[in-house]
Amino acid sequence: MLKNSNRRGLLQGLRYMTLLVLSLGLMACGPYHPMGISDEEWQTLSPELRMQAREQQAKLDKARAAERAEKARIRAEQEARQQAIVDERRANPQYGERVQCVLTNAEARLSSQWRSIETVAVDLVVGETKSIDVRHLRDGRTRYSRNGYASFDGQRVNMCLHAHSLPSSNQCASLVATTRQFDRGISQNISSKDFVRGTMRCDLVLPEPKRRYETRPSR
Repeated sequence: MLKNSNRRGLLQGLRYMTLLVLSLGLMACGPYHPMGISDEEWQTLSPELRMQAREQQAKLDKARAAERAEKARIRAEQEARQQAIVDERRANPQYGERVQCVLTNAEARLSSQWRSIETVAVDLVVGETKSIDVRHLRDGRTRYSRNGYASFDGQRVNMCLHAHSLPSSNQCASLVATTRQFDRGISQNISSKDFVRGTMRCDLVLPEPKRRYETRPSR
């Protein structure tokens, strides 16, 4: 047991250390001045020079905001173009561009355990990444769930934990096949260490046959 005098000394020491840490933190932060000017230098500037520094900082902030807005605009245009390509492929797929897959007898890593999940079905075109939902049911109610992402590059169908997970990582389970195999329909057992495992069946969605109209001369 600590004596009262020792206890008071310990508490005072702790208070001192706390105040010291807070003081050092405030000193490290320091006051902010335009253009990154130090507080010591700022104190030596005339009101006119301080005003010039504020104006320069405002111009710089405006230029940076414009640059961010331009980058956001370019990114939005690129995403819109990519989405238009995906929509066209879905509406009018060329041979080998669209697949439909079903994951059955599957399990997912949910709350640090492998748990059975409902069947997952996806319809994908080349270049598309689509959000999927894996769910574990008990007594007809969802007990555990998490989002994942499915993608197709023409030869590989991936089911991944994150949109940018590498197909070769522990976060992705993949079915790999040739276009001819997809055309015939293919089933493979797929597995990943951190996301899902089960049996995946994939089939190509074939282009609709073009209608041929016979041109007849008018009578």
